[in-house]
Amino acid sequence: MRPSSRIVSPILLAGTLFSCQSDSVTPGNVAPVATITTPTASAVFSGGETISYAGTATDPE
Repeated sequence: MRPSSRIVSPILLAGTLFSCQSDSVTPGNVAPVATITTPTASAVFSGGETISYAGTATDPE
């Protein structure tokens, strides 16, 4: 998705136009970050072995 600016204009109605405000909203474009913490890159496993894993992830949006 390409970042772009949008104008959001909420209109409050109470039978007639009561208020109209505009606000500019620019969406971010920051990718999430995922990290595998275990097993380490140098870990060695045998066939049929159960492998446990763990990691973290963040998404600033």
